[in-house]
Amino acid sequence: MNLGKYAEGTSTVMKTKLGLFALIGLIPLVVTARPADDTTIYVYHEKTLRDGKYGPIAAAQFSIGEQLARCNLGKLNASGKFGPDSAVAIRKLAACDGFTSHLDASSPARQGALTRELWTILLPDRPPPTVDDRAQTLVLTYEDTDYTQLEWNFCQNVPLWSPAHPALPCYTNDPRSYVTWGPRGATAGHGREVQWIVARVDQSHPQAIDQAFGTRASDVRRLLRLDETSTRAYLCAVFADIGEREAWTEAFAKFGALPVVRAAYRVQYSSLAGDGAKMRAFYALYRQIGVAPTEVDYGFFLDRATHASIPDNIGEAARLIHAKLDATHQALTPANVRHAISGLFPATNQTEDRLGRDVAYFIDDVGIAGLTPRELAAWKVRGRLRASDVGLSDERPAPPLETSASIESPSFSERMDPASTCPASVMNPKAPLRR
Repeated sequence: MNLGKYAEGTSTVMKTKLGLFALIGLIPLVVTARPADDTTIYVYHEKTLRDGKYGPIAAAQFSIGEQLARCNLGKLNASGKFGPDSAVAIRKLAACDGFTSHLDASSPARQGALTRELWTILLPDRPPPTVDDRAQTLVLTYEDTDYTQLEWNFCQNVPLWSPAHPALPCYTNDPRSYVTWGPRGATAGHGREVQWIVARVDQSHPQAIDQAFGTRASDVRRLLRLDETSTRAYLCAVFADIGEREAWTEAFAKFGALPVVRAAYRVQYSSLAGDGAKMRAFYALYRQIGVAPTEVDYGFFLDRATHASIPDNIGEAARLIHAKLDATHQALTPANVRHAISGLFPATNQTEDRLGRDVAYFIDDVGIAGLTPRELAAWKVRGRLRASDVGLSDERPAPPLETSASIESPSFSERMDPASTCPASVMNPKAPLRR
């Protein structure tokens, strides 16, 4: 795959239906044909959506801000966060003379939603975000991180360990991840997603690693060879040295800002070595159940693939889902299937957090009244998000599953010698204190 092309996100220039001419500097002022529908892409309800500085929300916000200025209606920061300020900005823009005649009177944009039609007006040369793009937005909102953010998971809980006092206890609730990087929460621990992405970049654009990491390029490449125990010790030693820790954090910020790196990140997660295998298993499960997946199902699959495992036995899982729906006299609908999966296959780690995320993918159908007290509580704690916030609907089918090509696996076999100088308190962290 050509990562440069993937990174640009404009491999096909959309053929817009807008007739364009210059008048007071606004984008389109003559519409030769109206789109067949004006479906919502993003809408603010109760929780701000976070798509990052490189996502479609930021792209739309930049154009909205330009057009607001031309209408003398203020400005909008292209933050990648779609919240009340974005909704207000869209309502203002929809009332501008240059836009009013080009939006249907019933368009959700008039109430502050970013719709397909408004997107086409704002960004005529960029296709609207796909189902996958918008499902990624919901995942990114939950993960609350970006490509330029690296978080260290050693000693992450209060009281914080300090190199000045190495005997202090170290607390962490994620002892096997070591670091977390980027919008999908790639880790360098048990899952080794960080190493896979670095390896993919090194294969196609090695200069990107040299550019971002400089004199530490060989150090980050070393992670591709180390076994898990040595990886832990190696990164632990980096964490314990404040100067090195800050240098690695800054290097990953530079790394994630590169388009080819962001492309490799996305490609890796859609590959069978990443979450592509989990996505394929969910599609197979729905075939076993006898239900055609919808857009909401796609989002549910993606979020579960990011944050949880899949049922081990697809055939048995399908049988259990049918049995649960039969026992509760529920119709075999996508929303009811998602609800059943959530109850039958809870996450073994961060169980309530996972439950709150699951609810986002069936609350639009079952409503508040259809939730158990536990589901409602978990959903409220997790931010009251809904699949409809990113325009996903059970009325439309899921896109065909596309999995990216895998690459040859890094060795992950080298034992570090000499041993790490990481303090024992950091190498052997304690569980967080319960308050």
